[in-house]
Amino acid sequence: MHNSQTLLSWAHSIYDWLIASSAPRGGSGGLAASRDVLRVRYALHSSLVELVTAWPGLVPLDQEDIVDRLLRAACAAASTGHFDANAVTFHALTLQDAIASFAHIRIVVHVIKDRYVRNFLGEEAAHQQRQAAFAEQWATDLLGPSGISLDKLRRIGSVATQLVHEKLVQISDDAQPGGERDTLWQKLWSADKLLTLAQIHAEPPERRFEAYKHLVTSFHTLYFVHSLCWDSSSPDEKVRQAVQVAAEVRSLTDDTAFAEFRVASVVQQQQSVVKIRSEVYRLCSELHHTRRLPDAEVALGRLSPHGNVANPQTAFAEQPHPLMHNPHAYQAWYDPSIPPGAVLHSLARSAPGRISDHYARRYYGTTAAEWEAARA
Repeated sequence: MHNSQTLLSWAHSIYDWLIASSAPRGGSGGLAASRDVLRVRYALHSSLVELVTAWPGLVPLDQEDIVDRLLRAACAAASTGHFDANAVTFHALTLQDAIASFAHIRIVVHVIKDRYVRNFLGEEAAHQQRQAAFAEQWATDLLGPSGISLDKLRRIGSVATQLVHEKLVQISDDAQPGGERDTLWQKLWSADKLLTLAQIHAEPPERRFEAYKHLVTSFHTLYFVHSLCWDSSSPDEKVRQAVQVAAEVRSLTDDTAFAEFRVASVVQQQQSVVKIRSEVYRLCSELHHTRRLPDAEVALGRLSPHGNVANPQTAFAEQPHPLMHNPHAYQAWYDPSIPPGAVLHSLARSAPGRISDHYARRYYGTTAAEWEAARA
């Protein structure tokens, strides 16, 4: 595999060659030809600028494919003096595969829908109608604005797009009449599930670990910043917990951790990301509603090592909302009589300020309880 920067330098050179070869032969053609040349050159230069900007976000296989297409145009220009300028614009280079893949995906989706409905021919009319409506809604959602779109296929790259196509073909095979019908509806995956799994399997472990690392760092930030805030907790204890979290963060994000992360399966790697994301959200929610963070050992205990997944299929299940653990937590602080936009709903006002014994003794010569009682 060629180095990404090498491929980019080749693309830059090829665009320069194409721009140079776009001049009319022998200076013929008059004013109209000169204007056409200027338009082509401007389009090629603009495409080069867009490509350089987008290059870091392209997966390696897409980068190689773009250079291959540019080379075909360069060879045509060198041998015949002509090339299709429209085929090497940024839009064409980055969307051509996506357009073709999207067309194939649309066909497969409609095949799945038809095969699904055929499985229930001969059933009572009402049941047939329900199943037909279900299949129609699935296909509509999958190809709708919130489903699989041309822009999404372009952004996830050709490798992930191919995985989406392959999975839909597999679903089409499973939907052939004569198979198991009772669980057939479960095989009609949503667009989010298809795109997520495809992108996860297409992206390198380094990218997943980077996402994991950022979330772990956010976990640490909560405890570090909270240790600097004054409240009724012991400052020394809060600092101790922040130090404990910092030590654990180092062990979760160092080179050894990455080595363990890399050898885990794709599903296990993603489970680690899902788990830390859920925990950081839980901590933010608790801090917002209670102005407190749980004991560091409790929070750290909820994080499992990389790859500790009892059931790999649960790695992509929707995580429960933290308030599900306490359905009354929302009502505990929410007053429906206060407009949603009022400042009382903000983080800054979600709980009354409190002072710790440490600060009460240091600055007021009293205890926290006495200080708060005097201000009540």
